[in-house]
Amino acid sequence: MKRTAVLLLAGFLLAAHGGATGIVKQRMDAMVDIGRATKTIRDAIRRSEPDAVRDAAGRIARHAAEVPKLFPDGSFHHPSEALPAISTDRAAFNALAAELALAAGELASNADAPREAARKLADACKQCHTRFRVQKKR
Repeated sequence: MKRTAVLLLAGFLLAAHGGATGIVKQRMDAMVDIGRATKTIRDAIRRSEPDAVRDAAGRIARHAAEVPKLFPDGSFHHPSEALPAISTDRAAFNALAAELALAAGELASNADAPREAARKLADACKQCHTRFRVQKKR
């Protein structure tokens, strides 16, 4: 029974990332965690839980510091949603990663009054996704 559950979970995780492996899977996992942390922040702000905001913002800041290393040239093939434009505009991409790290750090420091810092964090994510991520069809 336990083995079946593990196999089902492994299959789900592979399907969730389209069979990604290596650095592509590592960055997809990091982006999923950033997404979860962002949702945690949104919910924690609504519930006035600054410790949860601080913790989730810290997770984002740690991932953001690693982002430039997670997108090496030549790693933009399927199932990656990252655009090859990262290679041609590396300076802008790295600047957005630094902006994300800074915004997450600011949010962690201002978890008791997080609204403006949370907006900066969301804007950093949006800017990067707009420029460097395959746009999903809605």
